[in-house]
Amino acid sequence: MILKRLVGVGFCAAVLATASLVGLKAHDDDHGVKPTPVGSWFGVAHPCTPDAGLEAALGYVEKPGTDDANICKNACKLNTPAGVCPTSQFPVPEVTMIPTIGADNTVTAYDFAEMIDHHTIAQGRWDLNGRTRIDPYGKLLDRYQASFIWFQSRTPTGGPISIYGGAVRPRFVTFFDDDDPDVMRGFIQPYAFPYTDNNGFVILKPGTPFPLLDPIKPLPAVCDPTVFDPTQPHCFGTLHFVIRRTPSH
Repeated sequence: MILKRLVGVGFCAAVLATASLVGLKAHDDDHGVKPTPVGSWFGVAHPCTPDAGLEAALGYVEKPGTDDANICKNACKLNTPAGVCPTSQFPVPEVTMIPTIGADNTVTAYDFAEMIDHHTIAQGRWDLNGRTRIDPYGKLLDRYQASFIWFQSRTPTGGPISIYGGAVRPRFVTFFDDDDPDVMRGFIQPYAFPYTDNNGFVILKPGTPFPLLDPIKPLPAVCDPTVFDPTQPHCFGTLHFVIRRTPSH
């Protein structure tokens, strides 16, 4: 329950953040510059394997055309050989996000949950991470992987006042097609790092100035919402998305 509060009603994962784009130039087809992901984007993410009980409780109806089985299979190929994503435990059935990717290797991202559960803007890095063949394109696409962090509030038991609850750090992956540079498909896997005590103070690893549950260490390779290990960050599930480049006029 505390973990679900930590992620909050909105996307705690919804979102991207500050990222790294190693030497990329801005998108500019008119001047012959190779198109890149640099720019501002808008989109909505949905769980690869929704929680039917949660959707029923919230009165949510699945929207035709939002499923992307090929992206989900790529995202969850480490979970099972067939690439089946475990049922999501994310507390909402969709997440609206607005990421802006800068040519200076940074990205700033907002999501709608900031208005609801009081988490901060996300910041982090991303880099080109090889090339991947994703159906139905039938060709290799540039794979960008991001890592970013936002701070999360939570409400302690019996108290109406929110306190600092730790951080959320997602794995955020997009697939970029030079022939369709204004649309990107991808997935996000949000991991919760509840590294604060009941008073909202950071629990440090003994003898160090760093959190005991360190959000800077590499994320687990597999996202499995059914596994709860207090020594590891908790993944709430895999969400897929399509984002579009925001026009200037």
